Amino acid sequence: MIRKSIITTLFFLILMAQCSMSHAQHSKLEITKWKCLGPISLPDYGVDSGQWSANGMGWIESLAVWEKKPKVMYAGSNTGGLYRTRNGGKTWKFAFDVSRVSGVTDIVLDSESSKKLWVATGTTYFDNDWGLGVMYSENGGKSWSETSLSFLPNQSVPLWCLERSSTKPSVFYACSETDIFKTSDHWASHEKVYDEKEDARVHFRHLVIHKYDENKVVASGDKIMITIDGGQKWKDMSPKMSYHLHKNGHDSLPDRYAMCLNPADNNQMLVLYEYAGYDYIERSDDFGTTWRPLIRRRTFNRVDRNHAEIAWHPTNSEIIFVAGVRVYVSTDGSYRFNTKSSPSVGVANEMHDDIRELLVLSDGTVYTGNDGGVGVSHDNGETWQNLSGKGLTVTQFFDIAVDQGRVVGGCQDLSSMIYDGEKWKNTSLIYGDGGNNLIRDEEVIVMQSGTLRKGSFANNKWDMISVPFHPNRFNYPLIFSPFDTTKLWATDHHIWEYSFVDKHWRKLTDSIKPVLTKIVALDAHPNGVVYFAKDQPTWNPEKVGLKDRMFRGRRIHESFEWTDITSSLNILAWRGITDIVIRPDNPKEVFVSLYGYDNSERRFKVFKTIDGGESWVNISNGLPDVNTFCILVWKDLLFLGTDGGVYVKTNQDEDSWKLIRKNMPRVHITDLGIDSTTNVLYASTFGAGIWTMKLPRKLVKIR
Repeated sequence: MIRKSIITTLFFLILMAQCSMSHAQHSKLEITKWKCLGPISLPDYGVDSGQWSANGMGWIESLAVWEKKPKVMYAGSNTGGLYRTRNGGKTWKFAFDVSRVSGVTDIVLDSESSKKLWVATGTTYFDNDWGLGVMYSENGGKSWSETSLSFLPNQSVPLWCLERSSTKPSVFYACSETDIFKTSDHWASHEKVYDEKEDARVHFRHLVIHKYDENKVVASGDKIMITIDGGQKWKDMSPKMSYHLHKNGHDSLPDRYAMCLNPADNNQMLVLYEYAGYDYIERSDDFGTTWRPLIRRRTFNRVDRNHAEIAWHPTNSEIIFVAGVRVYVSTDGSYRFNTKSSPSVGVANEMHDDIRELLVLSDGTVYTGNDGGVGVSHDNGETWQNLSGKGLTVTQFFDIAVDQGRVVGGCQDLSSMIYDGEKWKNTSLIYGDGGNNLIRDEEVIVMQSGTLRKGSFANNKWDMISVPFHPNRFNYPLIFSPFDTTKLWATDHHIWEYSFVDKHWRKLTDSIKPVLTKIVALDAHPNGVVYFAKDQPTWNPEKVGLKDRMFRGRRIHESFEWTDITSSLNILAWRGITDIVIRPDNPKEVFVSLYGYDNSERRFKVFKTIDGGESWVNISNGLPDVNTFCILVWKDLLFLGTDGGVYVKTNQDEDSWKLIRKNMPRVHITDLGIDSTTNVLYASTFGAGIWTMKLPRKLVKIR
């Protein structure tokens, strides 16, 4: 009897264990590999020949060409790292799989080996600025080593320029926005040779070393600083510029000086800048001691902080190249310039606008890095060839919408991209930035450069949706109404509802006192609950605490009752919300992701509430010090998009997040989506295109 009882007890224990294991298995995920959806090569144009197009691959900030074999090139993205080609741009490979995500702002190639290179790192877009310092590879980017000049992301120090001496190859100079660094031993050690003072902003962007004297250096930003003793003393040359003669009451300063040395005579220098609507080029023949103006007129389309490059032809000093939004060439020493690039489809000088890099080789070949990829000209800019080839996957997506194997994504300066299940095409609606998107059956809604448009997968015709407000050109939340299939919601400082039937807008947040900060996150549940967040908090002057950052709404008939729940999540005093997600089967369970760095080991990245925002639990276990941007709830799992890739965890508060690295480089994840028809997870990145992962229908385990 006792034996039978023991056997029965063991049977039930085994059964309970099996049930427990089965339950645990079905709450976790067997990780598969990521696949790059692209765009891997240039998408189809969305407009006819001769029209302007926003088509391209993405933002290239820096270029390096090995002159002994010019088919070997490196291209650096400001957010997507580094790519290498060995066949002149026909195919590219990613070459910057390092411990932390970062852009590459400048590249120095060794003259004796194309596999030996140094890069200046910097992630530089909008309010995101950080870098890892100078990094070194001796195997063509397969592996990387840190140097003495090293930073962490939370120090917010992107480097802008890296130069190497021609006479003493062990000597390098590098500049951040505020400081200049020097090494005499290939970055085994370094010293700071310029330290910006608080009352003397410089915003460095350029560095040039004299070809025959490593102690002569010119650095420029919104000043022109020159040293002739290796950085011990610096002299500001910008007061010698001729714009001082034409101030006419203006108190401002030029936004950025671009400069270059003449390859035929390094004592000759050109400086390019814009002031009060006029473009200036000035010349010095004695390394900055004296100057003479060459032009003062409206010549170029935008010479500003983000678009300003100038270069001399290596053998003909009468030929001068200028790059701003477009490329311009003078053949008479800069007295007259002609436009040499155009965004028009099919023309001989077709090239994407916004030139970030202008590189002229010793044989006169001209290369550009621009917001559409890489271009080259062998005839002083008369004709251009696109070298973006296959594999230069640097497209910067702000947002994606997915459905039935199809994708719509808004891109930086590339309008909106559509993947129809087989190939990519560019909508080319407006020459500029794409924003948020929606898909429902064949219907597609896109936000582009502050305009809202409706179209379909079937054709490239788009109807404008007039709005009673000015939507943000990048990332204001946009969703279909959870309560009415004939309506959508758009945002600025308020939530607006649009009816496709009567084409009428109404404001849903009218009862909230005006708070002139934009809505940055929004989610709504079909049962009538809505949550949204604004980008800045407001301090309550009467009571110590926060208000006006996070709200909960309750739908009552056709109107809403709003409650400010900011104070319940006190972390919002110094953190911004980047995403809000309501659990589909429980509207009181809500997740928020947060932007910002943590100096301590404790992380404040993701919070969860199960009581509708009355109280919150920090569920950031296992996350590194990265910014978080988006959350996705799928079954009993949470996916998180960060500045360092996609993380996953179960919906158990004590469980830790795990990075899904398989096959994906470290990238900026901007949005996540699940296609329920194909069971595929989509991740959009800012600098590496879109990636997909097939999810199993039965969950097994995280590993």
